[in-house]
Amino acid sequence: TDVRISGVETNFTWNTLKLLGEKSPLKSVQTGYSYMFSDSLSNDFESLYVLDFLQHKADLGLNFQFGKNLQVNWFFSYQDRLGSYVDASGMESNYQPVFLSDLRVSPQFGKLKLFVQVSNLFDETYNDIGSVVQPGRWFRLGMNYEFSMITR
Repeated sequence: TDVRISGVETNFTWNTLKLLGEKSPLKSVQTGYSYMFSDSLSNDFESLYVLDFLQHKADLGLNFQFGKNLQVNWFFSYQDRLGSYVDASGMESNYQPVFLSDLRVSPQFGKLKLFVQVSNLFDETYNDIGSVVQPGRWFRLGMNYEFSMITR
């Protein structure tokens, strides 16, 4: 058969310095939305996952700067997937919309930048493509170090 999936996507970033002033910790706001749909040729089409796409996805990102050396990024995402999956008990279930949030805190010490990130901050339980249960809340730690290379 022939399946065509189309959609639209928008993304905006606002630099809040002019609106809120230099002293505001909120430095930028990012928003995004995407919508996808399939054509009429996909009716009565059976597949394990071809038609299980994110129909609606809305994102919001807030970027903060506290003082000179601390960045905080808070990200929110609403996702609504079409289709269904077979769970571990053998029952077919429709994908449910999910609201996810990630938080990243990044202190900087000279050229060393550390980060602590919490993904799925609110510990949402949800299934993604192919009935794969996604991880609950999880943490990442890391660092970046900036150094100069001397070239001759």
